[in-house]
Amino acid sequence: MSPTKPGSWPRAAGKAVLIFAYFVIATVWLPSRLLGVSFISSAPAVVRDLVGSGVWFGFLVAGMWTLRNLQAKGWI
Repeated sequence: MSPTKPGSWPRAAGKAVLIFAYFVIATVWLPSRLLGVSFISSAPAVVRDLVGSGVWFGFLVAGMWTLRNLQAKGWI
């Protein structure tokens, strides 16, 4: 996609919003929400830490891997 092509800025802005929304939801909201679930919040501290860190790390890696693959294919 050429930077001078009409409509490219709105499309790029839309992609940026989607990427931002994914990372906010997957690495901020979701781990926080999971840690609020009763059976996780009542678990020992090490279990809560592992769940929170594991979810955060998993979605962070998945998002970065997906971004790299989309970039390699020229979609972003």
